[in-house]
Amino acid sequence: MQNEQSLTLLHRVGIDKVTVSGDTRFDRVLDICSNPRSIEQAAIFKNQANVLVIGSSWPEDIDILLPIINDAEPNLKYIIAPHEVESGKISALCARMKVPYQLFSQNQLETLPMSKVLIIDNIGMLSSLYQYGDIAYIGGAFGEGLHNILEAATYGMPILFGKGKDNTKYQEAVDLVEKGGAFEVDDSMSLRQKLMQLVRDEEMVHAAAQVCHSYVRSKAGASETIMRALDKYL
Repeated sequence: MQNEQSLTLLHRVGIDKVTVSGDTRFDRVLDICSNPRSIEQAAIFKNQANVLVIGSSWPEDIDILLPIINDAEPNLKYIIAPHEVESGKISALCARMKVPYQLFSQNQLETLPMSKVLIIDNIGMLSSLYQYGDIAYIGGAFGEGLHNILEAATYGMPILFGKGKDNTKYQEAVDLVEKGGAFEVDDSMSLRQKLMQLVRDEEMVHAAAQVCHSYVRSKAGASETIMRALDKYL
């Protein structure tokens, strides 16, 4: 739909020599997924448990997540990668934790398996952290705008995010919700219901994961299309 709208706009201004290449973001996330960074702390923390990776969370996201996290669901651990990692904001997040947690920077490997939450207090790791997750929650939809969901989708896992008014701006979010790979939530109650449903229903997880995995790969190839077109002029 977005490609059709773009072509229509170009035609209106007299630009007719156009080739649709696709979106190079799909190629980028697939490239990262094919050779992700190994993160020892995350692997030790997971310790065969189900893990919800919370990517690029804002305070509005934490507000609906914390009641669930602090209830200490026995079959689930949490990796939280906040969007803002200033020491004051990390300290404020830690102060609200009622379950065992550890900061990534502490690097205390011996206690990681017993921790319920791993808080990532640095930047630049999120795209590789998803490899240790079974489900992803992507932040931003309740505030500044939904963050990148393709980094999680490429690993093949169900995705949760807030039902923000601007979600329709992100075609991948619209597509994955329609196909059953992603799920929008309104509040803590709806998040809890959907998350527990995923934790307890392996078939549902597998189906959603397959949707996300297939969707990203079906959209790949834009970089190659662009390079083939440029070869004519180089």
